[in-house]
Amino acid sequence: MTLRDLLSQAGKLTREMSEMANTRHQKGISDLHELSRPTRRKTQYPSIVSLQNAVHRYAQSTRELNALIATLEEHLQAIREQANRARFERR
Repeated sequence: MTLRDLLSQAGKLTREMSEMANTRHQKGISDLHELSRPTRRKTQYPSIVSLQNAVHRYAQSTRELNALIATLEEHLQAIREQANRARFERR
């Protein structure tokens, strides 16, 4: 891949990661927060199943976010290597 392609791909990954963190990951955190704070409903305590589901959704979004971060790190490493190669070739 050319340096320009790597930079545009890294930009896309960064936007995707930001969007995922702001939507899915934040939703998982708010779901867990809601379940941990009793409110005036029929029962003040959430069921174990609803807690487990919320934790599983949060863990899944965390895994997806970590995968995007790892991919972005690989792209940034490739960008750094190509930039260093280009700098040494110019000398």
